[in-house]
Amino acid sequence: QFARAYNYDGLHSAGLQGDGQTVGVFELDGYSLSDVKAYTQCFGGNNVPIQNVVLDGFNGQPGAGAVEVELDMELMLSMAPKLSKLIVYEAPNTTQGYNDEFARIVSDRTPVISVSWGDCEKNMGQQEVQQENKYFQEAAAQGQSILAASGDSGSSSCFQLQAGGSGFDTSLNADDPAAQPFVTAVGGTTLTLA
Repeated sequence: QFARAYNYDGLHSAGLQGDGQTVGVFELDGYSLSDVKAYTQCFGGNNVPIQNVVLDGFNGQPGAGAVEVELDMELMLSMAPKLSKLIVYEAPNTTQGYNDEFARIVSDRTPVISVSWGDCEKNMGQQEVQQENKYFQEAAAQGQSILAASGDSGSSSCFQLQAGGSGFDTSLNADDPAAQPFVTAVGGTTLTLA
C-alpha cells in the first residue's frame, strides 16, 4: 500500500530497491529488534544488515518513543529492501543527545539520513537553531542528504498553552529541523489509500 501510495511501484518494477545504498535513521529512543524482524519478514527488507550507533551512554532499550523508531526502520527497510546497510543512530532525548547525534552523523558522512523527530521551531531557541544549521551546512557540503518530517500536524503542530497558562498559542509555525535551510522537508500531504 505504501509503495502504491507514494508511487514506488514503478521504481520497484524497474529493479530500484536501494541496492548498494547506505541509509541512516536519526532516533531518540531504542527499539525492539523482534518487532522489526516480524514486520520485515512479511513486508521485505529482512536481509538488510542493521548497525546501531548508540551515543551518550544511552542504553538502547525501547521506551515510550520506540513505536516511532520501529516505524522509521520498518518503512525504510520495506521500501528499499536491498539496502547494503541501515544505520540506526540512537541517543537520549535531550538537547545534548540530539546535538551529539547530528555531530556523529556528519562525522560518519552517512549519505542519506531520515529524521522523523522534530519540535516546533519557536521552541528550539536561536542558539540551538544556529548550532543545528552548522551541522546541516557541513552535511550538505559533504554531499549528505538529510530528509526531515515536516510535522504530524503541519503548521498547526505548535499549538500549545502559553507559558504561565495565560492562554492558548495558535500561531502557525514550522517544525525543526525540517525548517532548516540545508535540510529537505518531507511531508505536508494528506494520504488516502484506495
